[in-house]
Amino acid sequence: MNQSREIQPQTNHFLQINDLHVIAPGFKGRGNGYKGANKRATWLLNAIAQKQEIPELDLVLGVGDLVHGETLEGIEKDLKWFQAANQNISYPFYPLMGNHEVSQNQGVSEWESPFLNTFGAETNNYTLSYGDLLIIMFNNSGTGHMSSEHSAKQFEWLRSTLEKNPSRPKMIACHVPLIPIREKSVLAESFGFQSYYTLEPDILELVEQHASSILAVLSGHLHMTGTIIQNGIHHICISGTASYPSDYALYTLLENGIEVSIRQVPSHLLDTWETDIHGKRRHGKDFTDQTHDTPETYLMGNPEERHFIIPFKH
Repeated sequence: MNQSREIQPQTNHFLQINDLHVIAPGFKGRGNGYKGANKRATWLLNAIAQKQEIPELDLVLGVGDLVHGETLEGIEKDLKWFQAANQNISYPFYPLMGNHEVSQNQGVSEWESPFLNTFGAETNNYTLSYGDLLIIMFNNSGTGHMSSEHSAKQFEWLRSTLEKNPSRPKMIACHVPLIPIREKSVLAESFGFQSYYTLEPDILELVEQHASSILAVLSGHLHMTGTIIQNGIHHICISGTASYPSDYALYTLLENGIEVSIRQVPSHLLDTWETDIHGKRRHGKDFTDQTHDTPETYLMGNPEERHFIIPFKH
């Protein structure tokens, strides 16, 4: 899709939610998902709709793994559950596929159909024109599993989109981070899957060729929160609410940049270490790296990764 949706800033706030992993109750043939995921997702969606805990917004980005999925039937049922829970949100909602929406089968129409039938055929790769800012919604949900033909098609769409907007300030939203958000060898072990960053190196190379106009890359997938600045681009990964630290992100347009505030669901909803995929529950040990010296900061990021300003580029 080449046409950009136009959103005029009114409140100057928008939200990133991802990795909710909602799971339709009572569906047999798969696991139970993340403990408490539905209650945290319900709180977040209600908080958005009620406009109390979260300020009024211009839009909401859903950056993948909104549902737990696993099977085609499970994906369909979970998407129906999500839509029912999401029906009271009055803001424009812009979703993006995650690996759980397609079970790593990006580019396979049978697997993409439930998501596209739910949210619209135009929600694969698309752009949002938000005032002066261009938000590029880029589908990399099947990184490492795509056919060479589909991978080339994805690359060409992103290349064309970036080249058509050479100087406009941009943010890219994609489910899987483009770079490792923690020390690479440590993250590979603690995450345990090969997709701890995007496995098509030409995507990062292309993005960095346009670093002069790209402010940030927004992602999820890792179930941890962190920010790394590489070649002038803020790579921001949000844990999502399914597992600890159960974060979402509020972005505020300022005169000189974009304020980023990472927020956590209320403490009474947290199933702290029972939902942590990077620690003792799964691996028998906790993890730290050179810049995160406690298991807590390894998961949540340091304070400067949770509240900061992305300056506009001139």
